[in-house]
Amino acid sequence: MDLDEEDGDDTVVHVIEHVVVALHHRLGRDASLVCLEGFERRIDNSLLACACRDGALAGQVLEQAVRLVARLISGETVDLAVCLAVLGAELTPCSLTQAIIDAAYASGVPYFKLYQNAAVYPLYQLGWGSKQHRLHAGLSGQDCPVALGIACNRELSKSLLHDAGLPVPEGGVAESYEAALALAVQLGGLVAVRPGRGELGEGCCLRIVTEPQLRQAFFHAAALTPRVMVERYVEGQGYQVLVADGRVVEAARRPGETALDKGEVRLHPDNADDCIRAVQCIGLTVACVDLVCRDPAQPLLAQGGALVDVNPEAGRPGRPWSAHAVGLAGSALLERWFVSSQASRIPLVALLGEPATSAAALVAAALGEQGLRTGHANRYGVLARGRRVDRQGCSAFNASRSVLSAIDTEAVVLELSQDDVLVQGLAFDRCDVAILLGNHAGPPSNGRAARLLLHSATRAVVLHAADSLAAAQLPAGTEPVLFAETVDCGPLQAHIDAGRRAVYLNGSDIVIAAGPDRWPLLPIVQLAAEYRAEIGQSLAAIAALMVLVCPLDAMRKALQRHTEPPLSGAQSSGVERGSVLVHSLLN
Repeated sequence: MDLDEEDGDDTVVHVIEHVVVALHHRLGRDASLVCLEGFERRIDNSLLACACRDGALAGQVLEQAVRLVARLISGETVDLAVCLAVLGAELTPCSLTQAIIDAAYASGVPYFKLYQNAAVYPLYQLGWGSKQHRLHAGLSGQDCPVALGIACNRELSKSLLHDAGLPVPEGGVAESYEAALALAVQLGGLVAVRPGRGELGEGCCLRIVTEPQLRQAFFHAAALTPRVMVERYVEGQGYQVLVADGRVVEAARRPGETALDKGEVRLHPDNADDCIRAVQCIGLTVACVDLVCRDPAQPLLAQGGALVDVNPEAGRPGRPWSAHAVGLAGSALLERWFVSSQASRIPLVALLGEPATSAAALVAAALGEQGLRTGHANRYGVLARGRRVDRQGCSAFNASRSVLSAIDTEAVVLELSQDDVLVQGLAFDRCDVAILLGNHAGPPSNGRAARLLLHSATRAVVLHAADSLAAAQLPAGTEPVLFAETVDCGPLQAHIDAGRRAVYLNGSDIVIAAGPDRWPLLPIVQLAAEYRAEIGQSLAAIAALMVLVCPLDAMRKALQRHTEPPLSGAQSSGVERGSVLVHSLLN
């Protein structure tokens, strides 16, 4: 690779940026570059921002991109297949989980990875706070543990399906070889043997015709469970049916089956209905139904076919589903959990400034006065319902994720750090209200953090009336709400005259304005000491609460109530009890 000495550093950084995006695309992940103005590009000190869906994966991709470019510069050969294989290990192995994540991304439902372990499927959270669903191996919290236990208990699930009038193989349960032999004779000598519990065919032996075969099959199954199922062997081929949200998505031949007809598998309507009823009978929202028959286009009962298994892990590797079918199943499940993107979200207020602790505390207190269970993260730790649950302190990103992952949280207030925003990004994709405090016209990095927060706000941005720089950077469609310590501020008057909303001090009284309308809130002498001392932050908080349609009485009670004093201490990676914190590069 030939680089001009004059701008070689800049070129290398550009190459790394494009390699990062290209590797994401080769892995089937969306990614794009983020423009960073005003930052000097040097190979030893450069800020690279990439908008992507998986922060953990982005960190791995960046490391691989740097290695690839370094090898190319030194003239070495690179094996892109090996690089992609290493990165591919970070991807979700469950196809159904990935389909649901893809559907969430497309529909605007927020999500992030709660837990990643190479030995198990990743655990994802979709939605914030009390609106969330957790997703693991294609299963959500709506799939109750009882249903999953039934699905893994072959004896119990077969009994339930039989009682529901569904076609299952005749047979019984044996706890000794003699009992198994008696059942085999009763069934005509051609049987299948399966453990009473298990999944994915573990311990199953088919087409048993002789006593030595039966003995071997029985003791093989008995080593797994004490109760062994001996059933009529069902003649025909194996098929798997993907059922999601009460409908059949796709039917396919079981992997490993050979057939003369390689075309599409067509299910008889009765067979499709049997599969749907079987999944509902077990209590699952999505499952893979195994059936055996000669012709799936004919009713099972007419040909001696049967349903042999209902497996909850419908998206595990090796399933025969097409990408289109898995995508349909993922979309159907997401629509079941979230009617719309907004149904996955709770009110979220984010604050950026030095400082913003009092404003964050006031917003959280007022939301709590409304009866909302409010999570609040500030520079000193994490609070839930006004009680401090993390006294250690942690990064703003981790504290934010901790609050957003709490299952009982109905509203969230997050105080952000400019340094954390630049290093780790935002812990959320968008917020309802963004509050900018202080002067953001300083170093370029400060301006970038503010711009990132500005573009995440969907309803309004709260700004000081004198902050003309931030006001000029507002995205289209986002309402600016101003605050000022005096009514005589020129930009404030022009803003109000234009029919917009603002909060200001008129003498010693706090006034809320919306165009020509005015509502006096409280004299500042009635405010709690901490809010009176930080009157600018208090006005900004009131402006945000106005956007959230907080009742005036709730604002007054919060303003007059003292808050827990902030706790200082060394910053460490503390966690909120019962939550998992996720480190990320840039989301």
